[in-house]
Amino acid sequence: MLGLNQEELAGWLGVAQATVSRWEGTALLPGGNTLGEETDELETALDDIVNGYVRGAKAGAGPAVLIVEDSDEAFWAAHPDKEGVPVAVQQVAAGLAQRRLAAAGVAAHIRAGTERPNV
Repeated sequence: MLGLNQEELAGWLGVAQATVSRWEGTALLPGGNTLGEETDELETALDDIVNGYVRGAKAGAGPAVLIVEDSDEAFWAAHPDKEGVPVAVQQVAAGLAQRRLAAAGVAAHIRAGTERPNV
């Protein structure tokens, strides 16, 4: 699905690798969700973010700027509908969107949210 090993997933979620191993063994996460449900939610969020970046880029309008946040809190403040989704999902989505846009001939640059131009 996401292509992550236990250590990588643990890093994204801010838990120990042993915790992820235990979750896989019992297939039940805190709060009653299964690992499969959590993975599905992360994949859906990843797809939503990638598609949002791609929709926001305009062919022929110069390079697209893909803004990424540097913390979960900043990500949730900028995207309240994604509260609970780790900022790492947004960061991965930006990279995937950049590759998808490049394949379509649209240049895209990833910029930190702290580098937003004043509007």
